[in-house]
This record gives sequence, structure tokens and C-alpha cells, in this order.
Amino acid sequence: AYFANERTLLLERATLSSLATRFMPGRSIFLLDELIGVASGGRPVSLQKLHVSQPSNFKAPTKAPAATVKQSAPPGGAPVAAGGGGGALPATKLLYQANTYLFTAEATVLEVGEKAGGGGWAVVLDETCFHAQGGGQPADTGTLTRAGGGAAWAVRMVKKDGEGVVRHDGEPGGPAPNFGAGDTVSLAVDEPPRRYNARVHSAGHLIDVAMTQAGSTLRPTKGYHFTPGAYVEYEGKLEASEREALLPKLQAAMDELIARAVPSTVQTVDATALGDYCSPNTIPSDPALWGKGWVRVVGVGGMVCPCGGTHVADTRELGRPMREEERILG
Repeated sequence: AYFANERTLLLERATLSSLATRFMPGRSIFLLDELIGVASGGRPVSLQKLHVSQPSNFKAPTKAPAATVKQSAPPGGAPVAAGGGGGALPATKLLYQANTYLFTAEATVLEVGEKAGGGGWAVVLDETCFHAQGGGQPADTGTLTRAGGGAAWAVRMVKKDGEGVVRHDGEPGGPAPNFGAGDTVSLAVDEPPRRYNARVHSAGHLIDVAMTQAGSTLRPTKGYHFTPGAYVEYEGKLEASEREALLPKLQAAMDELIARAVPSTVQTVDATALGDYCSPNTIPSDPALWGKGWVRVVGVGGMVCPCGGTHVADTRELGRPMREEERILG
């Protein structure tokens, strides 16, 4: 249900599915296939076949291959920063990691470039409130507008490279932006998809918490937060009788966690200290694999793990999930 004010999407029904046949042997997968907004009256939510109720103007992003960007000046001769062949661009400041509900901001343009093969244009900013696709979560979409006015330039994909530089891609084959390096631009993220993606991502994390509370010792190995078909994958195998016993407990744990409105937390910690903050089953058992430097860790439902995505403020935003069906992969 997409409310008329175009600002509120709540979970009405989510589907929890246990899979085991189409993927890797020895893995159990719990699928979130659909999320539907809560209707008036606070009807219960269903954690089961997870299909998606999306705004009519929301297009699920596709995973496009990385594109080479060449320097080129937009119409009007706006300056373009020396990027591809010159000095390296600084890592982009990720404003969305501090505030899921930050939908607008201002930033300075560092580079505008035309993608090779006529694939459109890409823009690099000093900071951004657009979530970059990654960690199993889709990219934000929205617009960039030159300060002082002008036509809004549509952002259709956002990617972060290995150096932490975020590129905002326009429409494939679309027009160049009417701004260049050094200009100030206003950023506007499409709010309904951002809120929706945060709910899907948080729901995946909460399943991990519920699994532990339900007595499962399976270790989570992957979260996929695109819809339809979002899922959480676990290492291990469950017999049919074990699944039948686990799912009601899992549903009850989800209900209890959501009813408690557990606040989400965000911290930045030294990678060598991850064991002091994160749940043991969310990080490698070998500390040598934790990496180096600072790592963002997120707590949803009381369980903390490394994560770069956007999340709800507390579990109550997810509604009341109920499980209705299951499948197996194995």
C-alpha cells in the first residue's frame, strides 16, 4: 500500500521462505519475497511469500557492468575535473550512513564525465546522500540540480569504487548535466524507494536475530536485499522435521522483536576490535580476516555486524511479520 502522501511505506506482509534445492548444497535460505505496506487499521503483517508493493514510479535497479568514464565537458563548456588521467579523486563522504532519513543535501561537484560508448554521463561529488549499490542493497535514485536553478538531472545508478569514490550515473544514453566541476548542486533522493530498501535490509538483519532466539545455530553467509526475491542465506542443512519445528519459533521471535521497537545502532570501530562489538556468527572466526582500518557496524534488533547500508530507526517500523510458506534449497 503506497500512501497518498507518498511518504510512508510500512511493512504489511513479508514472506519468510526456507529454500534448499536450486542453490548450493548444504545451505539453507530464508527468502523475503515480498513487502507490502500496512493498510489503515494496523492489520497484521505476513512474513511469507514476500512480493513487493512499490510506488508506480519506482523501477527496480538492474546490476549494470562497471563502465569506463572519459573526461568530457558538458554543454556550455562547464569545467571538468582532471580525474581519469590525472590525480586520484578523494573518497566520497557518505552522508546516508549517518542518517537513513536524509533525503536532501548540497555538495560540490568534483568531476563530470561521459561514459565510454555513449552510455550517458557520470558525476562525482565531494559528499552524497545517495546510497551506493552494494552490500546486497540497491542504489538510490533521484536528482541533482545546479544551485541557483536549472533543470534537474536524473540519477539512475550509484556505484562506489574500491577507493571509496562514488559515481552518480544518469540515464543510459541520456543528456549531460548542466553543471561542472566546482559547482554546488542540490541532491534529492527518491524517498519512497529509500525507505522501502531500508525496511527490506533491516528485515534481513532481523531474521538473523530471530534465528538465534529460535535456537538455530546456522551461520548467516549472505543477505540479498533486492526485491522481489530478497533472502538471507545460512550455512548448514535442516531436515524437514527441523524446519517445521523452527519456523513457528522464528515467527514468534520476529513478532516479539518488532513489538519491542528495538532501536537500531550505528558505530565506527577499529577492524581489529570487531570481536568486541559484533555477534560471533556475523564475522569470520579468524581475526586475521577482519581487515584493517575503521569499519562501520550496525545493530538491528540488538545484533551487531559490519554493514554499509541504510536501516530503520527501530524494529517497530517493520510492522508485524508472519510466516506463511516455506521452500528449501539444498
